[in-house]
Amino acid sequence: MLKKWKLIVALLAIFGMFAAGCGGDDDDASSSSSAGDDVTAGLVYDIGGRGDQSFNDSAAAGIERAKNELGIEFTEASPNDDGSNRAELLQLQADNNPIVIAVGFLFAGDAATVAANNPDTNFAVIDDAMMDFDAGGPLAQNAAGLTFAEHEGSFLVGAAAALKSDTGTIGFIGGVCCFGLIEKFEAGYTAGAKAVNPDIKIIPQYITEFPDFDGFNAPDRAKEIALAMYNEGADIIYHAAGGAGAGLFEAAKEVSESSGSKVWGIGVDSDQYNTVDASVQEYVLTSMLKRVDTAVYLAIKSQVDGTFTPGQTAYGLSDDGVGYSTTGGYLDDIVTQLEAYKADIIAGNIVVPSTMEAPTSDVKAAFLYVGPPGDAGWTWAHDEGRKCAEAATGAETAYVESVPEGTADFANFAKDFIDQGYNAIIGTSFGYMDAMEALATEYPDVVFDHVSGYKNNGTNFGNTFGRMYEPRYLSGIVAGSATTSGQIGYVAAFPIPEVIRGINAFTLGVRSVNPTATVEVNWTSTWFDPAVEGDAAQALIDAGADVIAMHQDSTAAGDKAEAAGVRWVSYNSDMSAFAPNAFLTAPVWDWCNRYTQIIQQAGDGTYAGGAWWGSMADGVVDLAPIAGDVSGDIKDLVAEKKAAIIDGSFHPFTGPINAQDGSVLVADGETMDDGAMLGMMTFVEGVIGSTS
Repeated sequence: MLKKWKLIVALLAIFGMFAAGCGGDDDDASSSSSAGDDVTAGLVYDIGGRGDQSFNDSAAAGIERAKNELGIEFTEASPNDDGSNRAELLQLQADNNPIVIAVGFLFAGDAATVAANNPDTNFAVIDDAMMDFDAGGPLAQNAAGLTFAEHEGSFLVGAAAALKSDTGTIGFIGGVCCFGLIEKFEAGYTAGAKAVNPDIKIIPQYITEFPDFDGFNAPDRAKEIALAMYNEGADIIYHAAGGAGAGLFEAAKEVSESSGSKVWGIGVDSDQYNTVDASVQEYVLTSMLKRVDTAVYLAIKSQVDGTFTPGQTAYGLSDDGVGYSTTGGYLDDIVTQLEAYKADIIAGNIVVPSTMEAPTSDVKAAFLYVGPPGDAGWTWAHDEGRKCAEAATGAETAYVESVPEGTADFANFAKDFIDQGYNAIIGTSFGYMDAMEALATEYPDVVFDHVSGYKNNGTNFGNTFGRMYEPRYLSGIVAGSATTSGQIGYVAAFPIPEVIRGINAFTLGVRSVNPTATVEVNWTSTWFDPAVEGDAAQALIDAGADVIAMHQDSTAAGDKAEAAGVRWVSYNSDMSAFAPNAFLTAPVWDWCNRYTQIIQQAGDGTYAGGAWWGSMADGVVDLAPIAGDVSGDIKDLVAEKKAAIIDGSFHPFTGPINAQDGSVLVADGETMDDGAMLGMMTFVEGVIGSTS
């Protein structure tokens, strides 16, 4: 199915470069008005409906214009959260209107079916060609596709970003990756920025990947990504993320006000200077205008005029189907340069790419895993990061799985990779640390990066980890609210600082909402052994625990929780599919950006071999979605604490915190420093168990 979508979108992009756009003459509005009195139209928005300040609102502006200028009446609807009722909504609109417009390519299949069943109703779909490319014609004589040269408009805002950037670093946030549409925005933006400054640094990140389209309606996640990009030095970020883009402008305001140095966001689809809240308006540098409003208006006008044309109509710079905004006056000093680029594109002197060039790299990176990628947990998350970094950098990567700790196997595998020309070695378990330190001395020209642990040499041996205690604390809030017995079980691998720190953060979260609850630890002495993990979980359940948490790599604890009818906080990844009734939430990893960074630094000679400890603001750690039956008050509390952790106003290890024996671990008003957290070997009050 994915290959089919990619083929359709790729062909759409190719045809979109050659198809001629249709135009309209506003002078005809008065003569069309009387005809419009007999025309009604139905508009079905993409998920989120009116109010997204972007894609849907642009479509709404188009149909409002048709009402005002053509005299039509209209009805509108929005799909449910998962879009499963698209076909039903299209049919309801077709029952009452001679033309139905669907906002978004996800309607294409349903629109084709409903159009076939309603031959007397015309349909127009935004962002899909509605073409049968095999037959070389429209999918149906009553189905039109309205597409755009988004890459051309994105080129201009990319040029604007490069011209206005003071840091030489800019960012791009895409809503959903890897289905061929949003990559057009990124490709044009990148080309425009590099046309101005070939050496500019561009940080791209997508919120979700196909087929998960939640990234178009995730402002909180967009804000987190934007904050991380600004923290990396970006001073301008362009989003192509629909309603999620609101989070970008909130981040721009927050960073500008806290740092005293102004940063910007670039909007998309509509002129977002005019649609965002007034409090963030001054941070909207410009917007890439995708004239969905024009396309909607002209489709309805064609119905009024009797000139409806099936198949694809493409809109680009030449017919103002795409462009950029100047509202706010922030581009006044560079408009002449942008208009020159625009003229060159229209004249064909600049051909804007609609796809990202495949990256290339001289780096060969080998990953040594402590478990199998099929564990659905720790190693799975690392392997997803490896694959993502390989795609992002063009580097060649390889891996070996289930490499035991504390043996000669790690060094033997690493040396074998080095003999094959691999110049970056990444080890993903605590027990590899000493072997990697020794190898780094033996092979000074090879980059060694160790995940977890604490050692580095400041040159070619570095340490990478994430502040997992942040989402651990949040997951504790959820667990503390879910227990009725006040007994929570925790299945844990080894008593090392990383694991103890996580147990403590989790317990602090639990007791912030349930002060008398306890967390009992059951050590397994293994990272991955489903049978042992399952037995440990069952023992805790038998002892009265009605919530099970874990620092393990498999789903075995969840299996036991599901069977026993108790709740479960998983780890490493969103494991909800494995125990859907038990699952509450999970602290999760996303290694893509960090592994991309390591490979890029290895390739350009900037790897410094230090200690990198990423956070929720960096995106390396996060909290999975919370189960639907958890109360709204708890979800709001988690969101509030998450935002406070990211902006630095709250730290899970701020006192007063007592140790397990009742002594003061962190004094009131003090915050534990990184050194103390990295060496943590003492449980906090509320934990049952021993650290030895």
